[in-house]
Amino acid sequence: MSLRRVLLTGFEPFASFSVNPTQRLAKEIKACLGIQLKSQVLAVDFAQMQDEYPKILSDYQPTFILNLGLNAGANVVMLEHFAQNLGVPPNESSYFPILEGEPMAYKTNLNVDFLAHKLCEKGIPSMVSNHAGNYLCNYVYYHSLHYVGIRGGSALFMHLPFHTEYICELASDLNRSYASLPYSYLKNAVEIIMRGAAQ
Repeated sequence: MSLRRVLLTGFEPFASFSVNPTQRLAKEIKACLGIQLKSQVLAVDFAQMQDEYPKILSDYQPTFILNLGLNAGANVVMLEHFAQNLGVPPNESSYFPILEGEPMAYKTNLNVDFLAHKLCEKGIPSMVSNHAGNYLCNYVYYHSLHYVGIRGGSALFMHLPFHTEYICELASDLNRSYASLPYSYLKNAVEIIMRGAAQ
């Protein structure tokens, strides 16, 4: 049986945050039985990703793509249903099509309701979200869904909250607080989705 080629991506820290849990997850998650895994930490840079991310896809040729992103306002794991063919670079207000002449939106072919329910059954609060926003998370997800739509396979974007360990540091040192889940919950959620990809 051939291994499924899985691409796992996270992002570098951004804004005033010194930590992005998706970066750590992309570095720490290991391949499970039946998976050939490539992990990639992406820059939070629109211009750089416009050049680099399509090349990552064409070079590795994954059959399953799991994109991770931080949603600093989230208090649960969020599984994104759609990606929109709209991009907005930072400090700009005008939209542009991510890929000219392509559909206005792509929908994952995975059953996100089932997956969210499965994570909740494992004690990981999760829900379905309609789309991944309009910045880099959406940009990457649109390219992922476009790629698997042509080449075959599946793609999913998971928006994650902060991990509690980091928020404890912010609360103690800077008197700031955000919703969070323990890092072990976030890691378990990613591993559950990846194990499903191997089946």
